[in-house]
Amino acid sequence: MATRSVLELPDDPRFMDMAYEEQGAVSEEERNLSSLKPEDRETAVKFWQAVKSDFRFDEYLRGCLNCGVCTSGCPAAKFYDFGPREMIQYMMRDEADKIWEFVNKKVWACVQCYTCSMRCPFNNEIAGLIMVLREYSVQFALESAKEI
Repeated sequence: MATRSVLELPDDPRFMDMAYEEQGAVSEEERNLSSLKPEDRETAVKFWQAVKSDFRFDEYLRGCLNCGVCTSGCPAAKFYDFGPREMIQYMMRDEADKIWEFVNKKVWACVQCYTCSMRCPFNNEIAGLIMVLREYSVQFALESAKEI
């Protein structure tokens, strides 16, 4: 009996990435980093790993319903291209490239009013996560941190 090289998984979207990886397609991490400039990829991965390994990360990020309550009360979202929900979704999906873009373009728009954290039904410390991103932006000497 011949062995098959493709792993057969149920026809279910939850298994889609697993099937692609078994077929030798590009891994999810590589897909996430493909939008970055080659010189930014390594730094973006190191940045995101540093943020995730911070002792506050797991305590501040508990989950997300994608309800948008955090963004609806955000004063920065009313005036800038900024949304706390966007950031949380990138973190939940482990998208290093999107976090990198967010940190380089949007993270400093937050006014630290903590409205997002107070309104979140999951009790995420969204403003706390933004502070963590800002701290690592300074540590990594990102251009966005130098402009402030």
